[in-house]
Amino acid sequence: MAIKQDVNAPLIVTIGVVSGLLLLVIVFGLQAWFVHEEQSEIAEKWEATGKSQYVELRAAQRDKIEHEGVDPLTKARTISIEKAMQVIAQTGGKLPSTHPSGGQPSPQK
Repeated sequence: MAIKQDVNAPLIVTIGVVSGLLLLVIVFGLQAWFVHEEQSEIAEKWEATGKSQYVELRAAQRDKIEHEGVDPLTKARTISIEKAMQVIAQTGGKLPSTHPSGGQPSPQK
């Protein structure tokens, strides 16, 4: 009795193609899962940290430019950014003089 030793090429090619496609699906699926988990972890960390010093600093700076008052460090009078923009628009883009009205600047030595 003779043993038949033919190679079934179409079956081998089909198994190879299906295996390759299955491998690609697994690789892309794992990559998508990893990215999703990474983004979830980053979002949880951001929520857990609360306000950082930079957020608080930015809020303090915004408060400083939006309100009028006296700067405690330099004792200079400050105006809001809105009022400053109105003054610049009214004077045609020129900065107002820092000298009192009618006063002359002191001569330079």
